[in-house]
Amino acid sequence: MMTSFVPSGLPSAREWRRVGLCQVSRASYRRRGGVVARADDGSGPEITAGDALRAWETAQKSGQTPLEDKEVSLPDDKVFRILFVCRDNLTTSVVAEAILKDLIERRQYSKYIEVESAGYQVIPGGNPPEEFVNAMKFRRKLDIGIHQARKLVPTDVDKYQLIICMDTKSRNNVLYMKIGNPGIKMSEEKEKELEMKVKVLSQYCTIDKLRTAQFPSGEYRQAALGVMISSVVDGCNGLISKLSRGVDNVRRSEQNDGSATSQGSS
Repeated sequence: MMTSFVPSGLPSAREWRRVGLCQVSRASYRRRGGVVARADDGSGPEITAGDALRAWETAQKSGQTPLEDKEVSLPDDKVFRILFVCRDNLTTSVVAEAILKDLIERRQYSKYIEVESAGYQVIPGGNPPEEFVNAMKFRRKLDIGIHQARKLVPTDVDKYQLIICMDTKSRNNVLYMKIGNPGIKMSEEKEKELEMKVKVLSQYCTIDKLRTAQFPSGEYRQAALGVMISSVVDGCNGLISKLSRGVDNVRRSEQNDGSATSQGSS
């Protein structure tokens, strides 16, 4: 049976309890059979909700903090390009891409913001797992079934104004693609610029407890999948609220230019 749909896009208390996010003891949660997701590399130990909470705390201690409330400006061509990244580009990054595109269309921002996704360990042309496709149809009425996995390449890092990774491991892989590549020489200033534009989605979350969350690629049980989607919705809402300021400034500028042009012609 599917978990109940949460219209607000946020997980209900029942969902949080069901996947054990309020549990502290790993052993007690394992006894209840509460496996949440498989390890990011697809071959490691199973990850419980307790493991996830500890990972979030570790990320927070290592500097994974909420973003400052700064306005995001659009580039000269007035199109802001965003790339979501996870390991396989079949699971969490695809979910984030679809959700953000939907929010952009609802706000009529499609002219100003472009969104894509990619992965760093990808079988090109692969399609999302059926459970992800069904969950997105049920919860968000979005079809991700036609998505085909795309491999991240070094030129992508330069192409996009913002690269949003689904977990810190993905962010490290993106940074290493440029900074750790012996064939690419980067100044210290360029390295800092790169680190500033490669973010983790949870940094945009509006709920405090989610601001160090990790959304790795992998297999998710039904309840955990629902919570992940709801959490990604929260992160995308936080992201678009920051982008909206820059978009609205461009819109006002275009409207003022249009008014001036019409007055001049009359």
